[in-house]
Parts: sequence; structure tokens; C-alpha cells
Amino acid sequence: MLPAAARAEGADAGAPRSEAANAPDPEPSVSSRELTLDIAWEKGVPVLVKAAPRTLPAPRRAGRWMGRFALELTEGPALLERVRFNFPLLHDAPPNRADYKAPPSFENGLTTTVRVVFPQLDRGARFELVDRATGRRWSLPWPIEAERGRTPMPLVPAPAR
Repeated sequence: MLPAAARAEGADAGAPRSEAANAPDPEPSVSSRELTLDIAWEKGVPVLVKAAPRTLPAPRRAGRWMGRFALELTEGPALLERVRFNFPLLHDAPPNRADYKAPPSFENGLTTTVRVVFPQLDRGARFELVDRATGRRWSLPWPIEAERGRTPMPLVPAPAR
């Protein structure tokens, strides 16, 4: 197994990120409550289409997958939970426009939706959607205690360098 420092520096190392974004994924949370989030990518802008909390009959461990995007729940500098995912038809990273062999990019004109399941934790102060390829971050409401409909996600300003 790689040391924590090596795991924290993945293919997207060097992108502008917070301390929590540099942290390795925490141990998966175990919870009997979870959120089902429908997130749309609408021509380069993410939108929370629907969020619905639910209670499970038994506690379940949060899933772990690889993906360009992640939902991150933090409290101060501590990363409490991270769930990664991909939007259908988006590349792992924006293609190099100067490279004629680059695959076509649908990013600017694409509208697609993905469903992400995230554990509902009692802790947490900041909930964000992170594009790990570009370093962009969008803020989501937290906590989400009741079902909510379409909600814009404001872009989080990049940290000062």
C-alpha cells in the first residue's frame, strides 16, 4: 500500500486545491442514513436537481469508486467523507485543443445527469462538488434534512496564491 503522501498526489496533483482535497480518501463512513443526489451537468455548470434523504433498515458502508468528480464533506481542515463519480460522456480531463488526436469534447454543450449516494453524517460544515481535473469547486447546502428540488451550486472562489 502506498504511503498517505503518495496516495494524496494522484494524476491531478498540482491543481489548485484545499488541504482537504490533498488528503487521501478517509475510511468509508458507516451510516443507516444516506442522501440520494441527482446532479446535472448543464453546458459546463453543475446543478443539484434533487436531493432526497432516506433511512436504511441497516447501516451501510459508503462506496468507493474512482472518478473525475467528487462530493466532499469537510469540517475545518478535516475531510470527513469523499464519494467520487463521473458524469456520463465527460472526459477524465479537458482535452488539449492543440492536439488534433484528442477525443472530441462534449463538456461545454453537454447536458447529462448522474445519481450519487452519499452517507448522511451528523458532522460536517462544508459540502462541495469538486472537479478534480480542473480544481473547480461548487458549494452544496449542508445538512440536507428534507427532500429538496432544483438548487443552483455557487462556484467556490479559488484560494489566493
